Amino acid sequence: MEFFVNEWVLGSGAWAPIFFVIARAFAIIIPPIPGFIVDTAGLALFPWWMGFLLAETGIVLGGCVAFFLARTLREPLVKRVAPMKMVAEWESQYSEKQKFWTLVVLRLVSNAAFDYISYAAGLTKLRFSTFFFSSLLGTIPSMLLFYVMGGALVSFFGPWVTVGIGLLATVIILTQFGKIGEAVGQFTAPKQSANTPAENLIDTTESKD
Repeated sequence: MEFFVNEWVLGSGAWAPIFFVIARAFAIIIPPIPGFIVDTAGLALFPWWMGFLLAETGIVLGGCVAFFLARTLREPLVKRVAPMKMVAEWESQYSEKQKFWTLVVLRLVSNAAFDYISYAAGLTKLRFSTFFFSSLLGTIPSMLLFYVMGGALVSFFGPWVTVGIGLLATVIILTQFGKIGEAVGQFTAPKQSANTPAENLIDTTESKD
């Protein structure tokens, strides 16, 4: 798949940056597509600073599309990619400010789950502005670190050795993802409150900023 991304982007000429952004956005909109493959291709195709800006643009764009897809198509779509119980509990227990910082924390430590979180957030009453800025703030540090370190490795080892190192590091990180998710769940777990029917906790009307 990485070869396909490289060939598609390189064959686009002056449109390559735009097609790279689209590829990175699709990795969010379609959860089975692994975003790290697009990012490692970005290291080989662009200077680190350009790859970072393009990838961050694609990530936020893809997250916004997922958010609005969930807000438009509702439960029939979201239940395929996110636990409905989590959506209901999250909606009932957190204020708008708490949701903002919870999303920031989730973005910081679990970029691999960015697409699922985006769909889940779209089903709640969360304002789009809160979702947008928390996503931006939460994803910049990890993406910047990835591209800065990746750029240094490209300069030292060359692009394709760096891609191999990135893929190996990603596999190692993913093997620990369950532990990370458990830790995040404990950190962000809402306190118990009075029982409320789950169907009343999910926004059934279109939210406005």
